[in-house]
Amino acid sequence: ASVIARSWFAGRSCAAGVRVANRWGVHFHPVKSSTVGRRIIENFFSLARSIAVVRGLAPVGTDA
Repeated sequence: ASVIARSWFAGRSCAAGVRVANRWGVHFHPVKSSTVGRRIIENFFSLARSIAVVRGLAPVGTDA
């Protein structure tokens, strides 16, 4: 696994996001991170949509 994001908790660096091949996992609290958390989620879905379109898995212009 590759660590793609880090955070600090109790003075220690912790993995907040990991990636293995085409699998991604993150751990954060969007409610606590406010607009930054919302932007992370929006960026993630935008990236997922782009990949789906490139691979022919979703029509362009849908919210899928």
